[in-house]
Amino acid sequence: MKQLNSQVLILIFGLLFSHSAKGQYFFSQDCSGALSLCNGRYVFPYSFDGDGDIDELALIPTCLPQREGNSAWYKLAIDAPGFVAFSIEPFGPNDDYDFAMFDITGLTCADIRDTTAPLLRCSYSISSGVATGLSSTDTLTSAGENDEPFLFWLPVDSGDVIALMVTSSSPFSYGYALDLTSSTATIVSREPLLVADKFMAICKDYLYSELYFNQPIDSNSISANFSEFVLTDNTGGNLSITDVRFDSISNKLAIVAQKPNYVIDSVSVIYQPGTDGNTLKATCNAQYLPLGTDSFNYLFNNIGAGGFTATNIGTRFSMQANTVNVPFVRWYLNGTLAVRQQASLPLVSNFQAGQTYTVCMAAELGCNYDSTCQTFVFTDLPSLDAIDDIQLYPNPTNNLVTITAPFAIDKVEIVDLQGKVFLLSNMDGQSQTISTASLSNGLYVARIHTKQGIINKKLLVAR
Repeated sequence: MKQLNSQVLILIFGLLFSHSAKGQYFFSQDCSGALSLCNGRYVFPYSFDGDGDIDELALIPTCLPQREGNSAWYKLAIDAPGFVAFSIEPFGPNDDYDFAMFDITGLTCADIRDTTAPLLRCSYSISSGVATGLSSTDTLTSAGENDEPFLFWLPVDSGDVIALMVTSSSPFSYGYALDLTSSTATIVSREPLLVADKFMAICKDYLYSELYFNQPIDSNSISANFSEFVLTDNTGGNLSITDVRFDSISNKLAIVAQKPNYVIDSVSVIYQPGTDGNTLKATCNAQYLPLGTDSFNYLFNNIGAGGFTATNIGTRFSMQANTVNVPFVRWYLNGTLAVRQQASLPLVSNFQAGQTYTVCMAAELGCNYDSTCQTFVFTDLPSLDAIDDIQLYPNPTNNLVTITAPFAIDKVEIVDLQGKVFLLSNMDGQSQTISTASLSNGLYVARIHTKQGIINKKLLVAR
């Protein structure tokens, strides 16, 4: 189903990604500023909100009920004929991306709003957590909610210009990859190579930074000694770069540097000619990255050893990251990835008494998970069957009720069905008798607090 995230999640993401999508090189929310793409795979590490300054779809009928909700615009300039194919791959399991494509060959973006530019493809398929786009095997040219997520690929000629709008069913999604590598047509970009965004994490033993570019980059344009980059901290010290990494994401690279043995507040990056006389080069049009100095948008807190705390909630433990500056973390149980989620959310998982668990947390940005591990041994937790052995008697009761358990009880709250607390009794043992004389007749809940968690038991007062 296409649903908006809760207001709480929207607020969380709004705080995490307070740098607005507007003004970034990553994308424009108006067609007039559309990012020019080529035959590559682009990663956009965060999504977008809003709909720009111009509603290009205000008058033209499309398959999209929300028109431009949470939109981004891209431009495909065709240099050699063939077919355009692509996939939009969501990073979040509940993220749902839709799209529309317009022929603006010999036209302008204003012709979309004036309904002159033809609508070529449109998809509103329910595709939460799965890819959508154009492929060579599908036949539809427009998709509604219940249709398949892929449409028939688009035949194009030299000189054609296509406008692609991608929308999200909810703002502040996890981001996505836009992969155009399966296109048989040659798509060109004549924009200069620019840094679209950058992030840095301080890991236990090193600094890890990610640079995202507005188009694919040529990894061969980096010198063997990484001399195209200089990292400088706020004290004026140069940070020694130990590696520059590339992966399957063609518009991203990662810089790894030695972590200083003193506290730093910020890091700047200098782009300069390397020992080969060049700086970073785009694969689309062989343009070089402009020289200059830049600074990283975020400097995340160190989440090394002791970077999270565990709270006992029975046969389940809650692990909470001790930082608010890391958007996403990965949790591992005994070396196996358990979940990737917002750092503001705890990891809650089932454990077995008597077992030893190693729980590790990694920042989403390149920190080795084994730098943030803690080991827990569960030896004295009762089984779920023991929790079920908590007794309330007599029940129904008139004036007194006794509560017993096979383990220590910290406190008992008597609440009504709306959650209002009427009685509170602190305890230090396995049995307690509580007076209910002040309670009116009716059904209540005994909220029993233990080191194994909170157990709720129904209690009927009847006189």
